[in-house]
Amino acid sequence: MKKALTIVLTSLILTALSSFVLADEVRVTVSPDGPPFSVEFEVTNTSGTNINDFHVWVEGAEITGIESPWTGPGTGYGHTENAAGWVTEGEGIPPGGTQGGFVIHTTSPVFFYSWETTHNGETVDRGEGFTGEDPEVGINEINKIKSMKVYSYPNPFNSETSIQFSIPQTADVNINIYSIEGKLVKTLADGSYSEGTHEVTWDTKDDLGKSVSTGYYFYRFNLDGHYLTKGKLIYMK
Repeated sequence: MKKALTIVLTSLILTALSSFVLADEVRVTVSPDGPPFSVEFEVTNTSGTNINDFHVWVEGAEITGIESPWTGPGTGYGHTENAAGWVTEGEGIPPGGTQGGFVIHTTSPVFFYSWETTHNGETVDRGEGFTGEDPEVGINEINKIKSMKVYSYPNPFNSETSIQFSIPQTADVNINIYSIEGKLVKTLADGSYSEGTHEVTWDTKDDLGKSVSTGYYFYRFNLDGHYLTKGKLIYMK
């Protein structure tokens, strides 16, 4: 019998660069049956203020539907292919409270996601995660992944940052940079790389050559078409 996959994610953001309350915990449960696959987000509020909005962005799957735990006047919810949001003018999730039932329907059970909680339009907390290991990755691929290293430096940075990676054999490598909203900003690498250590540099410009604003970004590293790892980038001046 297939079992649902549950992930508990607690946010981790540098307090020196952020005024966010490091408080919320998000539990993610993925149904094994689909498509579409049902993905439920359960939010626990351990901050000192109510949570009125909850937003989710996904990459690697499409959102095809949404369900809401909030009903009645002053509430609303909606989605696009890669984003979903729930809003209420009521109490929302009070301090110490837990609210489940934030459900999206997706085309795949495996994807990268980021989330945000807000109070009256002001960010309370943010976080990100991955719903699991690609089920197509075999034992050989797993062993190959374990022998790899990927990291970025400098980070935080103010003009450019580099992502260095080491691979044990020739492979197709894809490195994309995304905004906190889950929007693709820049493709740094997309092709075949030989065995050894390589480095690519991001000059804070998008794929159109335009400079991006300061803030939080994420890189995602794919090896031979499979998700491997991700990391946070902090662009500041």
